[in-house]
Parts: sequence; C-alpha cells; structure tokens
Amino acid sequence: MESLPTENGNFSLSLNIVAMARSSQPKSALAGMRARIPEWTPNPLGLTITKHLDEQAIVILETLHLAVQKSGMLKKEFHNWGTVTSPRHPGRSRLIQTINKFKTEGAWVVSPHIVPFDSLHSHAGLISQVYGIHGPNLGAGGMAGLEGQVFMAALTLLFSQEVTGLWLGWSCWNPEIGPNWAEVQGEEFCQGVILGITPEPCPAGRLGRIEFHWGQNIPQAPIPQDLDFPFLFHLAAETKGHFRAGNRGVFQIEFSLGQ
Repeated sequence: MESLPTENGNFSLSLNIVAMARSSQPKSALAGMRARIPEWTPNPLGLTITKHLDEQAIVILETLHLAVQKSGMLKKEFHNWGTVTSPRHPGRSRLIQTINKFKTEGAWVVSPHIVPFDSLHSHAGLISQVYGIHGPNLGAGGMAGLEGQVFMAALTLLFSQEVTGLWLGWSCWNPEIGPNWAEVQGEEFCQGVILGITPEPCPAGRLGRIEFHWGQNIPQAPIPQDLDFPFLFHLAAETKGHFRAGNRGVFQIEFSLGQ
C-alpha cells in the first residue's frame, strides 16, 4: 500500500482502480433480468434466493458481472477481498407494502425474508456469497448524501490489512421512489456503480487511481464536487474529479482514470 508519511495525524493514501462498471436498467426490464441472474453468478443462486432479491440487488449483480468481465480477473483472486455497498433505501417499495399489510392484517402477513434481503448489508453479503469472498462485507450509507461513507469504511478495512482488495458498490432508483409508485412520472431506472480497488497493482493492470488525503492541510481541489450517486455514476463513464466530505472539508479524494 502506497502511503505518504504526514505529521499531526494527517495522511495520504494512493489506491488502484482495477475494475469498474455502471448500469442503468428500466423498471420494465428487471423481471427478465431476474431470470438471467444464473448467467452472472459463479456460485449459482437457487430460485428460493433470486425470487426474493430486491431490484437494486439485481442491478448490482449485473454491474459487478460487467466489471469482472472487463477486468479480466478470475473469481479465485477475490478470495481475500472485502465488500462495501451502499444501496439507497434498499427494499423501499416492498417495505412500504409490508408495513401497510402489518397495520391492517397483523404480524402473520409479514415475510421473514424482509430482513436478509432488504437490509443495508444485504447486497454486500450477496456479493460475497456469489463470488466466494471471505473478507468482511458490510453496508454503509443507505441514503442520498451518505455515499461517501463507503470510502470511510473502505479506509478502515484497508488500514486493518484484513483485505487484499475491495468491491465498492452503490445503487439507487432514478427518479427516487416515493411512498407511492404512482407518483413517479415516466420510466423509472434502477442504477448501479461498481469499483474494484486494491492497495497494490493488480496483474490485470489498473484503470486509474484514487488519492485519499486526510487532515487540515490537504491539497486544494480545483473544482470541489459533492460526492453523490450522479457523480459516481458519471465517474464510471470515464470522467474524473475531486470532492470533499467530513467536518470542515478535511477529507478529499481525487479520482483519475487512465493513469
């Protein structure tokens, strides 16, 4: 891991982007995509699992499959990786329906599958299961504006030296789903972004790098941007930028693709 020594608790860290992909799928396509999940999963998932998956989980699996294919890496290389994902309001539409049923019909109509399939950590656990990943898996953020928490969790795992790489994933609906599907005008799209990062160069090469800077005296970003899903989605479309997150702007990340 390339780390620059600093004083007074400051540090800088350089990581490699070794895989990346994005996907945007209309709601009308998700039923057909659910049937194709076995084509994307090295460790097959049975019907008893795939039929309960949240729509964002379907898209994040497809996006990860695209990232792995583009990278040229093999499943066995991910054994000691970790996974951090940030689905925005996972299972929101299903939870709304469940709560309404609970109010009118009681606890017996509530499915126990809500907890394992619609929790913040569900996507990370699913990815670990599909790719045989034995490192930590966890959810972070889960709401608009909290996407940067994925990187905070990633730094913790990398500094603990528990992992040799990390899959970072984000997903959401565009436009965002409200309590009533009928409120959404036009086609809804379920979107996902995946980044694969390592502290050391990967045999398959790297697509870019991420520079972390923490502390009071960090480099000034020329055009600071908000770290949100639209920024990450377009980053995966071969752009680059800087953003700040945290108190007093003391946390900065620079993405540079093609370097």
